[in-house]
Amino acid sequence: MKVARKSVALLEYMMIIAFILNEFSNVMSFYLTGNTDENMRKLISWAITLLVSAGITCYVMFTWILQKGRDWKRIIISISPLVFTVLVLMYAIFFHQGEGFIIKELIWCLLYGAPLVSVAVYSKIKDRLKEIIEKGPGAALIMMPYYVMAIAYFWNVKLETYTGDGYGGLGYLGIGYSAVVLYAFIFAALLVANKKRKIMWNSICLIEMLICTWVIVLSGSRGVLIAWAASSITAVLYSLFRRKWIALTGNLACVFGVVALIFLVPSSNAAIIRQFSFVSEVKNGDLGVAMDSQESDRLLGYIEENAQQGIGMVESANQMFYKDQTNNAVVSITNGSMARVYLFRLAIEEGLRSPFKGLGPMGYQVKYKIYPHNIFLEAFADFGFIGGLMFVVICLWLVFKFLKFALKDPTWGGLLIIMCTHAVRYCFSGNLYLSPMLLFAIAIVCLEKKHKEISTDLNNVR
Repeated sequence: MKVARKSVALLEYMMIIAFILNEFSNVMSFYLTGNTDENMRKLISWAITLLVSAGITCYVMFTWILQKGRDWKRIIISISPLVFTVLVLMYAIFFHQGEGFIIKELIWCLLYGAPLVSVAVYSKIKDRLKEIIEKGPGAALIMMPYYVMAIAYFWNVKLETYTGDGYGGLGYLGIGYSAVVLYAFIFAALLVANKKRKIMWNSICLIEMLICTWVIVLSGSRGVLIAWAASSITAVLYSLFRRKWIALTGNLACVFGVVALIFLVPSSNAAIIRQFSFVSEVKNGDLGVAMDSQESDRLLGYIEENAQQGIGMVESANQMFYKDQTNNAVVSITNGSMARVYLFRLAIEEGLRSPFKGLGPMGYQVKYKIYPHNIFLEAFADFGFIGGLMFVVICLWLVFKFLKFALKDPTWGGLLIIMCTHAVRYCFSGNLYLSPMLLFAIAIVCLEKKHKEISTDLNNVR
């Protein structure tokens, strides 16, 4: 029995890891190689990713799904979004004559989507969602030494040396998003944990949250910082609603930690400069130039003309940058600050140009060699107005369900806070065809209504 319990505990820790699988694999490969052999580091990273993904998926499939007494209708509904995404990508491979990056997209979809859908099925069939969330702080401990080293590395990184490559082979964006997801998991654990938890456990959680928050700020990613702010605001409101004072204290401590960091870190630090540069660029009028100006229209026209010849957006922007560095729109798109505005504009224009059928599956990415960084606009560009509207309705339905369940159950409240981090990510950095947390959200909501009946059937079979 002890061996069985330890195996279940290990599996559930792996399920936490599945939420940051790519970043976790890179961190573990960094530990194992000391970051001295890049090829070996990548090989180990992919091996860990495949092992965790296959382990979780196969366990759930053969232990829970492929048994008698299942509610097959609800399980099929829960996994159908993943199956549908795979079929769409397979069609895109055929339609676009075997574009290599679409094949990679299909592999990534399965590697990151399958384990999270399996987590949803397992957590509701076995009624273990609360226990899984409580393991968040324990899983986060693995990442803490890396985060501490990353903070020391980021502390003195100046803007002129900022390349976006990150620390130890993991990009700044990846480090930031892994930290914000773990931050949300730790906070959710404080919400759902038993009141008998010891002071030591609560203290570890608070320290982990603070470390994650510093990583989030020093990553230099404004999207990550917005995701942290969205989850923190939701967490504060929910903590007040539930009167969870320890969780609230942890959140407020992290807010003060951010303020302290801004004053303590060197003023030339790349992260701090990037965090504030967006505000200054908006004040300078760069946002207005990006959204509506003759030069930005000419730039977009140049990008679309090159796209017809198979030249991607980034390459087109760089070509024009070297031709005319005085063009404000070109400088704006190449420095990364306003690039998303142009990405969004292209997606909107493509959707309006073909409102009924769009560009087709993966059409935007094939045409511009980049995704729009917003899953709603990508749905609009690839599937037209009707397809985009249907997708928005599905997402609004998910928001309604999560709010409804969260009002009744703090476990769902914790899950809501975790989802806030990804909701922001999918609006500013999201790829429609690689959105594993969206697949998880749909699966777990579909399984919620009858999870008690399913669990009862399971116990009867056993």
